[in-house]
Amino acid sequence: MSDQVTTIQSPDLKKFDNMSNVHLNLGGEIVSGSYQVIQQDEVVLYSQVIKYDKKKYYVSFGDNGDIESYTKILVWGIRHGLHLEWNNDGTVGTKGRYVLGRKHGLLVSTTPSSIRLEEIYFWGYKHGENSLYQDNFRFHSSEYRWGKQHGPSIGYSKTRGHGQVSDITHYKRGLKHGEYTDYPRGSSFYNREHGHYKHGNKHGYWIKENLDGEVLEKIKWSRGVKHGFCVEYDDKNNLTGKGKYKYDFKHGNWVWYDGDEIIREEIMNEWNELDDYYKEFSRDRYRSESVLMYWIDKFTPNN
Repeated sequence: MSDQVTTIQSPDLKKFDNMSNVHLNLGGEIVSGSYQVIQQDEVVLYSQVIKYDKKKYYVSFGDNGDIESYTKILVWGIRHGLHLEWNNDGTVGTKGRYVLGRKHGLLVSTTPSSIRLEEIYFWGYKHGENSLYQDNFRFHSSEYRWGKQHGPSIGYSKTRGHGQVSDITHYKRGLKHGEYTDYPRGSSFYNREHGHYKHGNKHGYWIKENLDGEVLEKIKWSRGVKHGFCVEYDDKNNLTGKGKYKYDFKHGNWVWYDGDEIIREEIMNEWNELDDYYKEFSRDRYRSESVLMYWIDKFTPNN
């Protein structure tokens, strides 16, 4: 059977008529001109064959004959107009529009579990604010520019009151770039983390804090690897350890404390003692041409 033809059947006449009307409103045509009533062991089954003109619509159906996707066609197979996709439960899952073969305008996708994604397209590219909702509560929003994340990406949490920010990540042309902050959410087991990204990699000092704002850990990152000074604290802001990282390895003299007392001191990972493979791997990550890749990525068109 062609992907543009389907058979709808139901023992319930009201449901059957509703199914028929959905297809007719979308531009489908009744093949036989009227529905058939099929007798099956004294159970009446209403049946009808629906077809869509391939020159006007692109339609696909599932194995059970239910419609899965629908898009209007302008000419020569170019999608132009209303676009719909259905969930497995028969509800409309995605609704938007195509303009001359490209997604354009607001595209809304909804799952049976009440998660709703709102995306804004401009000539095929995500461009503008995109938001995620559950039960009409927006728990995430992000900015896009020409198909790439650009600007703040913000999470929200109900545990700190309706609409309260839980985390903020900044993007620049598709890469994490700028300040990152993760806010406490009211749990005694939850710690705050904040720092900076540079061209998609952690860079500079990253700090973990408890709910009272006391520092638990402070580590220096460079181009996505731990490289530099590190200090560690307990939940009472007492220093518990300090040392340095080199290419993601603890390196050199590390000291651990219990209060003001030194309880252990150790020379960690002398460079000439490390495995050559891991040294090369970590060193290559650290020395990667991040700035060069940033400019290459900037001028590489989207697929």
